[in-house]
Amino acid sequence: RWMQTGTLLLLVGLATGRQFLWANDFRRDWKVQKNLFWQMTWRAPGLEPHTVVLLNEGGVHFYSDNSLSAALNWVYAPDLRDEGDIPYVLFYPTERLGGSLPGLEAGLPVRYDFLAGTFTGSTSQVVTFYYQPPKCLRLLDPEIDAENRLIPEATLMRDAARLSSSTWILAEETARMPEVYAPEPEPTWCYYFEKAELARQEENWARVVALGKKAFALGDYPNDPVERFVFIEGYAHEGDWERARQLSLEAYRISPSYVSPLLCRLWTRIEAETSDDTARRAVLEELFAKFNCYP
Repeated sequence: RWMQTGTLLLLVGLATGRQFLWANDFRRDWKVQKNLFWQMTWRAPGLEPHTVVLLNEGGVHFYSDNSLSAALNWVYAPDLRDEGDIPYVLFYPTERLGGSLPGLEAGLPVRYDFLAGTFTGSTSQVVTFYYQPPKCLRLLDPEIDAENRLIPEATLMRDAARLSSSTWILAEETARMPEVYAPEPEPTWCYYFEKAELARQEENWARVVALGKKAFALGDYPNDPVERFVFIEGYAHEGDWERARQLSLEAYRISPSYVSPLLCRLWTRIEAETSDDTARRAVLEELFAKFNCYP
């Protein structure tokens, strides 16, 4: 009998331990989900209705894209009353391509039926986010990320990046975080990164630089070399070519073969959008050679 009792106690102990581990996994994933939406609202204070949000699968482990769609509408349409018209949908391309998401080309109609109503939109109105903590949530840039080998090909996010546009992001703060996501996290690297990305969208380069100074003063550093790009661009537009150069070399050293093609694309854009001067010419010449940008 003592063996039966011992076996039972062992099984109860194992079950209790497993339950504790599961609870801890869900607790961590809940924090990851909260960070997802805080970072999203820092980057996108508002979203144009009928926008499709594409997100990679795997950043949040225990929530389907359907569950995240509900949270997305809760955040960005807090006063929604017309349940027949659902203004936003969030898709994992790996789960939806060929079904609810007909393709990763512009101009395709998107219709998705929720129990409470229907979303109607188009692949011409898309924002594409990549989220792989501890990296910051990042709105993908079609000029940079369509060929970004740091993003696994299997996620389909490189293809999805071609559809992404900040046009659908509103500077006006229409999002409202539900109490369940409170409190707002203290500013960290990702906070300043997201705010700088928004300032870049508005071409407020002085603000990008100011936010960059605060971000780098934290002593924290990006977990993705591409997170430096917004600050490289900001310093370049503000004429601080040496600081833009330094940050470019820091990003390059992390993974030269993967990052150099992305830096070439970034600096080609900077070259097209900034005025010529001696310092600019010298930095462009050095970096284009360093990153092997010339054909």
